[in-house]
Amino acid sequence: MFLLKIFLLIEIYVDWDKFYSGIKRRIDICIENEIIPDNMISISNDDLSDMTSEEKKAYNIIDVVFRKSIIEFSINRLKYINALKNNPYETFNEIEYFKYNCLDREMADATFYAFKLFNNAFKEFLYEVFRRTWIEQNKISEFEHDKICISKDSLEYLKKNLNTLIISYKDYPFKRMKTEAFISTIDSILCTI
Repeated sequence: MFLLKIFLLIEIYVDWDKFYSGIKRRIDICIENEIIPDNMISISNDDLSDMTSEEKKAYNIIDVVFRKSIIEFSINRLKYINALKNNPYETFNEIEYFKYNCLDREMADATFYAFKLFNNAFKEFLYEVFRRTWIEQNKISEFEHDKICISKDSLEYLKKNLNTLIISYKDYPFKRMKTEAFISTIDSILCTI
């Protein structure tokens, strides 16, 4: 009976907002340290029905992260950005082997940065890797509507930046041609989503 009273007292004093924040912080730590937890215990509907609404909310936060591979997508997003911004000549071809849930503006900026940096041969490799990466992602991923919108917006943003770059390449026909080919690649990706 004494333990039951203590349990009831503890439950009364749980600050659920702090508890939820703690869960979200642990998720952020996993992302920062590139840790993808390899197991998740699902709770049956019978057991869920025994939970309080606060406990269910905590479980749902964790469940959504696992079901939607949010940690994996976030880690891969950071790898994509770092590969293209920090060491693009050596790592850019690795990006096509990661799984993504969308292309965001920061990823588009990293792509643009690498494209500007590359010589003509690498420009072609980059837009081919980019095409394979994002066409394949569209085939295998079940993007949520908001992620599709982010990807479309980011592709348009990248295309706009590339169109601006074409102007500076007016005296460089090969660079201009590679840039136009990349824009064409983006158009073909936009047609698939």
